[in-house]
This record gives sequence, C-alpha cells and structure tokens, in this order.
Amino acid sequence: MATLSTGLQGAMLDGPGFGAFFDQGALANPAKLEILHSDGTTVLVTFNLPADPFPASSGSPRSISLSGTPISATASATGTATTARLRGPSNTTGNIEIDGMTVGTSGTQIVIDNTSINSGQNVNLNSFTVTAPSTA
Repeated sequence: MATLSTGLQGAMLDGPGFGAFFDQGALANPAKLEILHSDGTTVLVTFNLPADPFPASSGSPRSISLSGTPISATASATGTATTARLRGPSNTTGNIEIDGMTVGTSGTQIVIDNTSINSGQNVNLNSFTVTAPSTA
C-alpha cells in the first residue's frame, strides 16, 4: 500500500478540494449532514451546514473539522443514530457525497449530544471531522 505525504493529504482537504466543494456560495441549498437510524435509510435529523463549513486542515494525518459547532436541529423521526451521510450544496436536493460515517457521543466522526433520538427533539451536532487517508 502506498503512503501519502502530509502535503498531499492537505491538498485533498484544502484549497479547491474538500472544503471548497462543500462551500455553498450562491447555491439555493446548503450542504446537509443527515443522521440516520440504525436501519440505514431513515433520516432522523438533518443539519444545514454553514456557508463556509470547513476551514484549513491540520495535523498528521491531515484532518478537517466543521466550523460553527455546535449546530442544532429538530429531529424528524425517532430511532437510534448510528451512521451519517453528507449531501453537497446544490440548487435542488444535493447528491450524497459521503456515506457511512460513524455517529456517537464521543470518539466518532460525527459527535452528537444523544444517539437515542425522538421526533421533535432538539439535537446538537458537537463536532464533525474528516481525516484524509494516509495510504492509497
């Protein structure tokens, strides 16, 4: 397996890469983070991401974290949150760009305040981190 340099990892996340892709700019619909039920299809809660959601990457391996957290949203369904998917910004609904991210109350890619969610409940997105692969 090939090893990617820290510089290449940064290039994948910075500049015209990951962060710029999810910057909504003038598009009608912002990027959205959907938290899914353990069935993998039911959306429990959807977070609209800020206009410039990801600042510069850091660390080794390089990672990038969502700015403006915590973000709150109201749950639309009831269930146990286990995974998440990220939809890109668009003028319509946005394509699923990343799927299968881990969700929990700590030590996961997506950290929320509670994984046992009830419809109508306020849910807080506390952090969202993407790490560039160090091997290819």
